[in-house]
Amino acid sequence: MSSADVVLSDLPSIVDASSALEAVSRPLLRLVQHITGMETSFVTAIDWEAQRQDVLFSLNTGALQIPEKRTTDWNDSMCRSMFLAGQATSHDVGGDVMATRNAVAIGMRSFFAVPILDGDNAIGTVCGASRRQIQLRDDQLDALQCIADALHQLLQVDRDKTRALTRATTAEHEARQARDTAGQQAIDFQHMAHLAHTDELTGLPNRRAFVPRWEDALARSGRRHFDIGVLLIDADRFKSINDTLGHLVGDEVLGAIGASLRQTTYREDLIARLGGDEFAMAVCNASRDDLITRAQSIRQHFAVSAAKLGVDTTLSIGIAHSDDGPRQQLLDDADRALYRSKAAGGDRATVFTRDDT
Repeated sequence: MSSADVVLSDLPSIVDASSALEAVSRPLLRLVQHITGMETSFVTAIDWEAQRQDVLFSLNTGALQIPEKRTTDWNDSMCRSMFLAGQATSHDVGGDVMATRNAVAIGMRSFFAVPILDGDNAIGTVCGASRRQIQLRDDQLDALQCIADALHQLLQVDRDKTRALTRATTAEHEARQARDTAGQQAIDFQHMAHLAHTDELTGLPNRRAFVPRWEDALARSGRRHFDIGVLLIDADRFKSINDTLGHLVGDEVLGAIGASLRQTTYREDLIARLGGDEFAMAVCNASRDDLITRAQSIRQHFAVSAAKLGVDTTLSIGIAHSDDGPRQQLLDDADRALYRSKAAGGDRATVFTRDDT
């Protein structure tokens, strides 16, 4: 299963932590501070579906305080900043990695975030922060990763017990409920979840589904050091099609763009309709030349469909690759390249370079 196929609600949750987890986490947080010299250390859980992060346990020994049971929107998380930058540690918060509003407010200078991984999915972090500049060595980060791995092993045991109890409770509950009502409710819920994350016209994931999956792919590319790129695709003269031929023909054009993306998509790619006539494709483990080849293939497939529909439209594509700039800026860079394609008359693919800034 590729990252694009992961159902967010299926990721293991660690928010309901057991007493055994707490008993192990407390001394490990002391060990973390001993290894790093940070003022505070803490363990968090990441809820990808809710796009939030929860502080489970913390140890505060200095002026910088990270309270337990604190919930942070994932977009305001320093861990997100670190993941997007492809870094595990920073001694220049706000310099080499973007600082969140809270990090600025509490005067944070140093920060590290080591992921607690279940397979290749980050389900939490072991973190530390300080108002002083503290530069961590590779051997210190290796020790911190060992601590994160140890926490995952305990979480896995706790998760298996929780799942067994949940299965037993669910079986008892279902026996008391009318089977037809329960079944219909489940179908309705799945349908609503599908609609919330799917573009109804093309059947592709929508922006809401694309963004967290894209950020997860960025984080993995930073951890595993593989190339990643993104294509933004836009139809040329699309407004005139709607104005002259009608919205039904416009819908057929959008469907043809979606079909062209599907025809050129591999298993680990992420594709989506972001809105209007704008589409996106994210590609992992691909060179810049691979992205250019993919863009030309999309344009060729669409040209055949456009000819069959009898419409005068082509595709403009903007390409950004991780070799050419920071990973967290790839979408903005692809948007700049798309603008250049449009400004040059459309019907072309443009690669973003640093000269475009």
